[in-house]
Amino acid sequence: MRKLTDGAGRPRRGAWMVALALAVIGTVAAFTAGSSAQNNRWNGPQPDQQGRFVPDLVQILPGQVHIAHRWNRWHQRRTLLTFSAAAENHGSGPLIIKASRPNRHHRTMVARQVVLRSDGSRLVIPNVGRVRFVRSRDHRHWHFLDFMSYRLFTRDGWPIGRDHKTGFCLGDRYRIQDHGFPGTPNWPVFTHRCGINQPRKLRVNEGISVGYGDVYPPFLEGQFIDITGVRTGNYLLVQRVNPNHRLLDQHADNDVSTAVVHIQHRHGQTRARIIKWCTSTNRCRRMVR
Repeated sequence: MRKLTDGAGRPRRGAWMVALALAVIGTVAAFTAGSSAQNNRWNGPQPDQQGRFVPDLVQILPGQVHIAHRWNRWHQRRTLLTFSAAAENHGSGPLIIKASRPNRHHRTMVARQVVLRSDGSRLVIPNVGRVRFVRSRDHRHWHFLDFMSYRLFTRDGWPIGRDHKTGFCLGDRYRIQDHGFPGTPNWPVFTHRCGINQPRKLRVNEGISVGYGDVYPPFLEGQFIDITGVRTGNYLLVQRVNPNHRLLDQHADNDVSTAVVHIQHRHGQTRARIIKWCTSTNRCRRMVR
């Protein structure tokens, strides 16, 4: 599984304009692949046995971790482990989330997943989650809650802390360049920014197209775990997409990835670095000691 970095080892950026620039680079190849899929049906996306084009959500390994310090409302200095995170769609169909609420007295919308079928119809899966309008320093739009979770564990599996994420505005933030997925659109589809600055909306659509990913860089609101008081040592940073298993997903084994993070306190400073990655598991069997 790939780590969340570009070819030079730098972290991928979350802005959809970056994804658009990456898509321009691969336009010719993508167009050729798309034309081939149209001329040869067997090269196109294949439905499952029930005739459904199902997304395959893949948790991408984090490419970087950082340490930050903040003061809470009780004027206490907290040490935070911040990190990047991304999920990609390697499936045969797009992830489509449609959310709505009956009126503005309801603070959250109820989300449903729409799955395309080979006969042209659509399968609607009700109540796959909630969507809420989030106001923070980094966000003012509608977030799909509990799309991804982050946990920190000791080497023995004891929980240390969890994330404070306020949900996700799902979209085609970057195009996957090193793989060809049948059914990948030539240009990003989900670019609407989830009703930004529109708290009175009654409906919102979000999603991730086939062959695209959604990325969240370190320091973004809620993209951290409080490690105040955690001792020097190696810990397991477990990231999981679709943690509640409400979304229809082709494979569940690739929904999780784990990074072994070494946290060190020295000379009054705290540092963190990734020393190992483990795919499709919440444990690393041969952890570096």
